[in-house]
Amino acid sequence: MKNIVHDNTEDHWYNKGLKLCEDHSYKEAVKAFENAIEISPKNANLWIKRGEVLKLLGRREESAKSYKRALKFSDEAIDINPKDSNARQNKGIALDKMGEKEKSIKCLEMAIRLYDTAIKTNSKDVKAWWHKAEILRFLGRLRESIEAYDNVTKLNPENVEAWVYKAGILAQMDQQKEAIEAYDIAIATIPSDSTQTLAKIWKEKGLMHYEFGRHKEAVKAYDVVTELNSQDAKAWITKGLILATELGKLEEATEAYDKALKINPKDAHAWMGKGSILRNQKKCEEAIECYEKAIEIDPNNAYSWKNKGLALQHLNRKSEAKAAFDKARKFR
Repeated sequence: MKNIVHDNTEDHWYNKGLKLCEDHSYKEAVKAFENAIEISPKNANLWIKRGEVLKLLGRREESAKSYKRALKFSDEAIDINPKDSNARQNKGIALDKMGEKEKSIKCLEMAIRLYDTAIKTNSKDVKAWWHKAEILRFLGRLRESIEAYDNVTKLNPENVEAWVYKAGILAQMDQQKEAIEAYDIAIATIPSDSTQTLAKIWKEKGLMHYEFGRHKEAVKAYDVVTELNSQDAKAWITKGLILATELGKLEEATEAYDKALKINPKDAHAWMGKGSILRNQKKCEEAIECYEKAIEIDPNNAYSWKNKGLALQHLNRKSEAKAAFDKARKFR
């Protein structure tokens, strides 16, 4: 009974919603956020998260209504307490989502001033530093956000999320060495049995290596990801992509794609990646079979049609190749 009660809290459903978003399970994420809203119906942040996920699902009208709810509840909180920094922050984000950029910036600047007042009163107010860092990151004021995250990690060195955000910002600022150090601190802070969290951060570190052209390091990072979670199909796909396109290790890449397909046979990207390797190996009949699998799963993907056309062209099946290229142009 205790577990049931614990599992029906606002925090439980909110965190579940965030996790489902990471897994691209957006319909389930909407439901999780709605469960949290049932418990805390005036929590503007929950309405914002719901709106973001609905937009990803293409449900724009529902998304807009969700942002309006967030704005309404933020305004109500501000009416009660004009110095409610969290309400100002939520209002600013809601306004941004609604396209009201100038109003959003003014509101977020007010929230920063309120957090600064709290910090002036108590320089060890880690929550104020955290929220200030979040707003500055949202506004793209990266150097200032790093300074705020620095204060968060000084006050709470075990705040993994702060180290990860700091690493991501440092990477954006092209400070690779410092970004790697921040990721490494985050990884060292996490208990070894927290495999999901570790896998997530190793994945981010791997993507950073990939974006900076450090392909061998990226593969090593994804090796750790797949060791921590061998059922992460997307990690196997990314690993396969890097091995094939950047390192030319086609056999290892094929193994990675096969692992992904064993986990999820309906992943169009895995079929397309495997097909491209087979086409490069001049195994065009087998490549076409892979592209057809990808098209069966996602018939509107221009790249699958184009690659199928290239494979058919190599086999001198001109009319079929033309039809495939026509489809690719249609869905471009």
